[in-house]
Amino acid sequence: MRPANYKNNEIFGNCLLANKGQLLISKQRRMLAVNKAELIGGVAEKAGVSKKDAEKVVNALFGTVADALKGGQKVQIIGFGTFYTRMLKERQGYNPVKGKSVELPAVNIPAFKAGKTLKEEVR
Repeated sequence: MRPANYKNNEIFGNCLLANKGQLLISKQRRMLAVNKAELIGGVAEKAGVSKKDAEKVVNALFGTVADALKGGQKVQIIGFGTFYTRMLKERQGYNPVKGKSVELPAVNIPAFKAGKTLKEEVR
């Protein structure tokens, strides 16, 4: 379905942009993200196993990575990348409801650094 003001828009790359630069339609919208079900389907297809078995493997992998990160460990997969945690410093935030400044505590957040082989494959 085309937007009402389709004729006044311009095409930029694979995207249709409105007059104000808003993204209206992307021809590559499907390429933006792969959800967990699609990931499990891809693993099942490439490994030649059932989706149920692939789901167990994917869930076990995610759980193992999460457990290692909770324990303060890095997870390094040669050629793919490294999962690790990094510390966000304590900082000032703003509560728009109360209109007051709030102190946000320091927290550990998960991070990922792509490996050389993965970077080369994506390029």
